[in-house]
Amino acid sequence: MFMVRLCRNRWKPDTCTCDLEFEFDADLDGASRTHRIVNVYNACPAHTNLSSYISQTLEGTVVPFHQENQRKNYSLDEMATRLGLANDENRWTNLQQYLSRWYFDTASPRVLHIVTKGLTSTQKSQIQTAVNTRFGAGKIVVE
Repeated sequence: MFMVRLCRNRWKPDTCTCDLEFEFDADLDGASRTHRIVNVYNACPAHTNLSSYISQTLEGTVVPFHQENQRKNYSLDEMATRLGLANDENRWTNLQQYLSRWYFDTASPRVLHIVTKGLTSTQKSQIQTAVNTRFGAGKIVVE
C-alpha cells in the first residue's frame, strides 16, 4: 500500500528576504522527495516573480533563489574543505575565521561574492576554480 503524508514547511532562505511555504511527501526519504511551492508570503525585490513558481518544485532549475541558496551552501562548504576544516559540528564556526562575509550583488542573475580574510592568493584561486567547475564562471567571485 502506498502512503502519502504531505507536510508543509515555511522557508525564509538566508540569501534574500523571500518567504514561502512548500509541501513534500514525508514518507519519502530525503534523496527522492521533491518540495513543491504552495504559497508565497513575500518575494524580495530580486525575485518579484516568485509567485509564478506556485506548484513547481524547488529542485527544478527554474526557481532562482533555491539555486542561489544551493550555490552559497556549496561554495562555503567547498571553501571549508579546501581549508582542511573537519566536517563536524564546528565546521561553520571554524570557517568564520576565514570568512569576512558573503553577499549577492544586484546583477541579473545575481552573483555570489565571498569575501575572505587571511587566505593566500593560491587558496582563493583553488576555491574559485572549484566553484567555477561546479557552477560555471561568473556566478561566484572569491575575493
